[in-house]
Amino acid sequence: MGASSSKTVVETKVVNEITKEALSKQVSSMAQQTVAVQNMNLSGIDAKCAFEATQNFKGEMKAVQNIEAEDAMNMMNTIVDKIGDQVKQESKRKTGFLGISGFDSKMNETKKSIKNKTKVKLSSEQINAISQQMKPTQNMNMKDITIDPCGLNVYKELGVPPPADLIAACVGQPCKFDQNMHVSFVAEQIGKKITEIIANDKSARDLRTEIMQKTTQESKGLDDLAKAINPFAQMGQMGGIISAICCVLCCVLVVGAGAMSAGGGGGGGKFKMKMPKR
Repeated sequence: MGASSSKTVVETKVVNEITKEALSKQVSSMAQQTVAVQNMNLSGIDAKCAFEATQNFKGEMKAVQNIEAEDAMNMMNTIVDKIGDQVKQESKRKTGFLGISGFDSKMNETKKSIKNKTKVKLSSEQINAISQQMKPTQNMNMKDITIDPCGLNVYKELGVPPPADLIAACVGQPCKFDQNMHVSFVAEQIGKKITEIIANDKSARDLRTEIMQKTTQESKGLDDLAKAINPFAQMGQMGGIISAICCVLCCVLVVGAGAMSAGGGGGGGKFKMKMPKR
């Protein structure tokens, strides 16, 4: 099952939320510095959320300060561990009594692989460079900036249509222009890179495939059991219930599988996403 068949509003959105939480804690642990924004000029904004061009913000805005190498590595490790915990919970819920042999070992291998890649692709230098792209100033010029709290653009770059329910849930979500705006922007950019790393990681793709196989076996087993117990059960009824309850694997592992089915990488399946008119 590809990413476009997902029945949940997690995946990239969860990655961004976990990343924002970790970055917010990192910012709070540093010497706080806020900038008094007096004026904000907007142009060329690509917003994957409810955005009004007339929005503005005046007041104190938190600024993400330069992060040291060790702090960046610790933050990235925390983010990857929390994503792994989320996948583990979903795996247990989906595969039920079948489970996956050696799951913990496979998960540890996957997390290790991803952490090694984040050390290279999301070092302190790269995170600090992202922070500089929209650094708060007294007169902020927001030009050609993407605001994507749910990570919808990641699907596009991987050549996979985003799930319809994810689009519906996110495009109506208000874009908040508040004191945490800079933190949110940096977190979204970091989350996007994490998603891309996971989607292209072989260990992550292999684990996702095994979970999906076990999920299919679990659903079929329960379907057969229900038919045996209830001779009046309609064909596929329990399968439909199980499908509704047991949505496909949460977080970005589903993106990786979709990308592979589309040809692996951003070159496959083009699509256009129309945003609702305001």
